[in-house]
Amino acid sequence: MKFKSILILFIIFSCTILSSCESDDDKEYSVRKVVYSNTEGAQITLSDIGLVIKDFWESSANYKSRSYAEVVAICDDPAVLITTEIYVNGKLRARKEGNGYVKIAHQMK
Repeated sequence: MKFKSILILFIIFSCTILSSCESDDDKEYSVRKVVYSNTEGAQITLSDIGLVIKDFWESSANYKSRSYAEVVAICDDPAVLITTEIYVNGKLRARKEGNGYVKIAHQMK
C-alpha cells in the first residue's frame, strides 16, 4: 500500500514538472532595430533588407527562439558615424557604432 502511494506521488510530481516546462522553441521576443547617423541627410543602405534610409530608421517585429536579429548599415561617406541598436523585449542587447559600415547581430535564446 505504501509503495502505491509513493508511486502515485512520483507520477503526479513528474507530470507536474514536465507539463510546466516551456519549450524554448515556443518563446517569442519583441525586437526593435534602430539605425541613425550623426550627419543630417546622409544616405545609409540597410543591406540586410535592401532599403536606403536618411538620418533615422526604426523597425519592430516578433522573433522566435534561436533566430537572429541582424542590422547591416553602409554609407558611402566614411565620415558619417552610423549607430545601430537592437532591443529585445525593451532592453538594449546590441549596440555598435562605426564610420561607413556597421554590422551587428543578436541571437534569441
